[in-house]
Amino acid sequence: MDARVSRPAAQAKAKPHPKPKPKPKMATVPALKGKSLSQTRTVLTRNHLRLGKVTYPKHKQHHVLRVARQAPGAHVKKPYGYKINVTLK
Repeated sequence: MDARVSRPAAQAKAKPHPKPKPKPKMATVPALKGKSLSQTRTVLTRNHLRLGKVTYPKHKQHHVLRVARQAPGAHVKKPYGYKINVTLK
């Protein structure tokens, strides 16, 4: 008898399953209301987030502009690198 045994096609080498994509790391959006633009940039960088669109008031006064509104709101989980939009007042 022959020592070799033939395998059916179904038992041939199976392809390995692809590795699942790792879940993105999540960051909590900080509360930015009342912070200046430079403070906002610093806080976002430390939380692994980025500054998105900045909306300025129509008439700029001679005082430090502060964040009046942010989107998305504070305490929401977003993936690292997510852009946070702010409105200054």
